[in-house]
Amino acid sequence: MRRQEAVKEVMVPLDYESLVRALPSVEKIVRQGDVIRFETHEIEGVWTALSTAGCRIADMELQNKKLLNTLFDHTKEAAL
Repeated sequence: MRRQEAVKEVMVPLDYESLVRALPSVEKIVRQGDVIRFETHEIEGVWTALSTAGCRIADMELQNKKLLNTLFDHTKEAAL
């Protein structure tokens, strides 16, 4: 249960798609227009890789994904 509470939802420019897809700690990768959205439990490692590749903090959008949000997403997906 604690693991679920630590999920971060991240959006970065599409330029970093190949890097993101190569990271083992990244899940649920989705392309959305000119950005790539994904989830991770290990934001520090992901940020290190992205910043080393030239991604600026201003290029990144980060959101804490709470357990309630996760349950809502699963319920919404099941209804579709």
